[in-house]
Amino acid sequence: MVLVLATDGSENARFAVDYLLRYPILKSSKVYCCSVYSPVSAVTATAHPFLGGILGDRIAEAIESAREQAIAASGEAAARLSSAGFDAEAVTLEGDPAGRISEFAEEKEAQLTVFGAIGVSAVEEYLMGSVARALLHHSKSSILVVKRNKFSQHEGLRAIYATDLSEESAKTRDLVPILAPGKFESLDIVTVATDLKAIQSIEAKRIVSDENLDLEDPEKAVIQWYEVRLKQVEEDIATAAKVFRRVVLEGDPRKVLVDYARESSSDLLICGARSHSMLSRIFIGSVSEHLVYRAHCSVLVIRP
Repeated sequence: MVLVLATDGSENARFAVDYLLRYPILKSSKVYCCSVYSPVSAVTATAHPFLGGILGDRIAEAIESAREQAIAASGEAAARLSSAGFDAEAVTLEGDPAGRISEFAEEKEAQLTVFGAIGVSAVEEYLMGSVARALLHHSKSSILVVKRNKFSQHEGLRAIYATDLSEESAKTRDLVPILAPGKFESLDIVTVATDLKAIQSIEAKRIVSDENLDLEDPEKAVIQWYEVRLKQVEEDIATAAKVFRRVVLEGDPRKVLVDYARESSSDLLICGARSHSMLSRIFIGSVSEHLVYRAHCSVLVIRP
């Protein structure tokens, strides 16, 4: 497995390293610790007849300082991961942060891009910034957005895998054991029914007629139908966790998933992006992006 860890040396970025030390990846995985600096063009300044020389020198100093900080940030992250047994390499890139990280991840055929960020309120969503948003929308790899919180337990991570049980979500499901080849401490497999009470008896009978479910109680029958499907999901990703729990929720997926992640004190919420097309932006905007910005915990967005 190949990962790209984007770091700027901030506290959030350092916590992302702490998070990876708990995340269920094999230590044989290759981790590129990337830091990007954005030099300002000094051509115009140096061409100015009055300020060119002075301003040009200061800009050159600022660029060199930014480069040195980037080298230090990537080096620190790589050193920490290497000391823990990972195959980590420090990489310093120049240019637009989101664009260079995305390009580098594609070049290395990385399955996962990781970065530390904040964001549970509208203000923090803004502070999360253009880099996070650009990576979320344009990176071809899956994205792990790490938020700085206390871990729920002494070791490992408590995770949630959200699925709508569609054919597209099945593609996401197949990637869970690849992106998490080790084991989470626990994994809740969660699906959200938008309005169980609106499902009529005839609909329940149509979808469960070949299953041993309680057709006298349509709402109960539908929940049981969901649980049967969740059991299949659990079997498909059986290697991903030590303990599983299947959960059926009701309501707006965006709200109930955020609430459930908080109430269950989870460390990670896993969801899917449906494609690399323009339609994926609609899906990301309606569900995945909302979870990235609003969930209190870290979020893994899996691209099929």
